[in-house]
Formats: sequence, C-alpha cells, structure tokens
Amino acid sequence: MRAHVIPIGNLANQMLQLVFLERLKQRLPELEIGGVDLPLWQVRRDFSAGHPTPRLRLYGQFVDVDRLCSLMQRGWVRDFEFAALGFRMENFLPREQVNALFPPRVPVLERFADDELLINVRGAEILGDVHQDYGPMPIGYLKQLTDATGLRPVLMGQIGQDWYSDALRQAFPGCRVIESRGILEDFEIIRHARHIAMSLSTFSWIASWLSEASTIHMPLIGIFNPLQRPEINLLPVDDPRYRFYDFGVRRWVATPKQVRALQEPGEWPALPASAVAERIRGAQQLWSAQQARYRRRLGVAAILHRLGWRRRVGIS
Repeated sequence: MRAHVIPIGNLANQMLQLVFLERLKQRLPELEIGGVDLPLWQVRRDFSAGHPTPRLRLYGQFVDVDRLCSLMQRGWVRDFEFAALGFRMENFLPREQVNALFPPRVPVLERFADDELLINVRGAEILGDVHQDYGPMPIGYLKQLTDATGLRPVLMGQIGQDWYSDALRQAFPGCRVIESRGILEDFEIIRHARHIAMSLSTFSWIASWLSEASTIHMPLIGIFNPLQRPEINLLPVDDPRYRFYDFGVRRWVATPKQVRALQEPGEWPALPASAVAERIRGAQQLWSAQQARYRRRLGVAAILHRLGWRRRVGIS
C-alpha cells in the first residue's frame, strides 16, 4: 500500500496533508508514504524502493476515509496519489502526536504577558479577490475581543504598508506590533502565545491548535464556517481552550462595500461548543448527498484502477 503526496498549497496545507496520511497509516499499518518534503521542519517521507506511477489520484478538499480504508483493506486499491486535503478533525492525529511531528526548530524571542492577546494578522494577497473562503478579519470583531476580554492587543503577522495594516494600527493605537519574522519564527510566536485571536488561515489554525495557549478565539468564518464549507471541519469542539464566534456566510471578493464593512461595528456572538457541534452535524446532513456521490465514484474508480485505468476522484 502506497500513498504518494502531491503537495497542495502553502506550508500549513502540506503539513496537514502529512497529518492526514499519518492518521490513515494508523488505520492501515502497511501504508507507505512518499513524496513528502518539508525542509523547514526537516521532514521527508520517501518510498523504500522504486514504485510504479499510481493509477488513482484523489484531489479536492473532501476524502471519504472509511470508504478508502475499506477499498484498500480489500485490495481494490493498492496505491494512490494524494492531491487532496481532507480537512476534518476526525482525519487528523491527536494534537500531541502532531506536535511531535513538528517540534520547534527556531528559538522564540518574543514573549507574552498574561494580559496580552496575540492578534494574528493574515494579509498580503488575501486582501484582494483571491479566494472567496478566505479574506481579512473584521476589525470590529477584533475590537470586540479586546473589549470583552480586557486583554491588551498585540498585532502580529503580515503587517505591512497596506490599507488593512493601516486600519489595524488606527484601531489599536500604540499597541505592540510584531511584523513577520519568517515562516518558522512566526509559527513559534503563535505556538508560544498565551491568548490567541486566530486569523482566517490554515497557518494560524495549526499553529494555534498546537500551542499551549490558555484561550484560542476562533471565528466561524470562511473555511471555518460549516454552513459555508460543510465538507470541512476544523472546529475542535472538545478542546476547552477554544472560544467560538458566530459569523454569517461571507464570500470575500474585496468589493468596496466589503472593505468598508471591515471597519464597521457589529456583533459576533459567542457560541458554546455544544452549539458548534450541532452546527457541524447539520452541515454533515447538508453534505450527505455529495458524500454518497463521492463514495460511488470512488468505488467505480477502484474497479477501473484494478483494470489498469488511470482515474481521478474528488470534489473541487
């Protein structure tokens, strides 16, 4: 059994691809993982010997792990290319095992007091019309967090000479600002913070999840909103560190109206973990028809895979 990784997206996405496959390997102990090269983390996964080109490629966000395991255990699928992501909590290793995969590689020079809130800023290209499920966080929401918690804001991350960075500095005058120090140091700064306000990014998500923070403030927006992306579940509802906040569906295209709304006041209610879990269950029901179609496609692809045909299975 072999899984050949086709790297997708940025560093955090590639880390989560490995986390997914290492969890799959726990269910399929004979599985070999290859094609992983994360030099910043000094992590590589190569096959022990040469291998034929896989005839099955999995792509897209969703992967039906139970169906895949069943087909592999029965010998219908022996190898596949993993050009997918599979962002669901149940598909990942436990947090302690993921921390062991990615131990700190650089010293942390920034320290945080108990009364400071690290506001991780995702800016740069996502400020524009790049991806509807990403985008900057409303500044009104960030002010709501500092007002409600009484914590002193610390802006950290992709802060530069752009309209969003300028608006943040204006909203939090005189606050401590930590501009990006590079990928690994930024990751460790988040991982060592005591109180974290996540940005809408997988980098922010995994660094926060792996941290020893006392509180992690997580907005249900974009890819984190099960009503918007029902096939994704990055909501650790069993982790008492998390505080969840309700957002409606927002498809970010950087219109002037959306940009103005970022600085407008509003209300983003806190949600108990039980309500978030119920929302996840509801989203799964919305996704059930798509999942059924995926299972059928994967079954057909497995048959053709055995016959020597190349197939692609996924939902974009």
